[in-house]
Amino acid sequence: MDAVDSVVDPLREFAKDSVRLVKRCHKPDRKGKDPAISSGASDPPPRRS
Repeated sequence: MDAVDSVVDPLREFAKDSVRLVKRCHKPDRKGKDPAISSGASDPPPRRS
């Protein structure tokens, strides 16, 4: 069983850490909007003629 545990345990820890990272990085703000979008940071600059 030690051989199996030595393979499975690191994979289990990696999976747990990955889930934590994804939940932390994709957590929306309280309003449910991206702050960069609501501040106008994603708008293209105005065109000059």
